[in-house]
Amino acid sequence: SYASEPDAHYVLISTRDPERHELRSYRILDGVVTEEPVTIVDSYETASAATENVN
Repeated sequence: SYASEPDAHYVLISTRDPERHELRSYRILDGVVTEEPVTIVDSYETASAATENVN
């Protein structure tokens, strides 16, 4: 079961509303499901620069 893999991220994309897709990410650690924030960036370089300013 992948649910026991501590480094796994589970990404779900809802197509319930054809006009607006919903994307969410979750992790399962020690049986606890936690939703993660998702940041959509233009490129990896942009993402790297953005995370340098996060405390």
